Amino acid sequence: ASRLYMIESLVGFPEIVGREIFKVAKDSNNTDLCCFTTSSNNSRRCVEMFFDAYGDGDILRGLSLNKAHVFLNEVIDDCWWIFRCLIHLDLSSCGIRDEHDALILLNGMQRLETLALRDNLLTNE
Repeated sequence: ASRLYMIESLVGFPEIVGREIFKVAKDSNNTDLCCFTTSSNNSRRCVEMFFDAYGDGDILRGLSLNKAHVFLNEVIDDCWWIFRCLIHLDLSSCGIRDEHDALILLNGMQRLETLALRDNLLTNE
């Protein structure tokens, strides 16, 4: 997972392998490993690579983007269609304000059951 940006495709790899690579990529505190906190091009490419290989499977059933400011602010508009299959989404500590585009895009997530928005800049308005 430390060279995830070098992988061209995961198509054909067993889902269990993809699940483990995805877990390391999204959970890593080392930004060199985490494709969701590095450049927007790498972030977009990583998400698309997993989606191409595993579609709406369990790998993208839930996603934590906790503290993933770069991904949320620079890539989310281009990749939001990928998250339509999510049931659980954690957007904690992403600096989200009341007018953030992600809040509008959440309306299209029909399968979403759990949403975490703690430690953001939201008001009661």
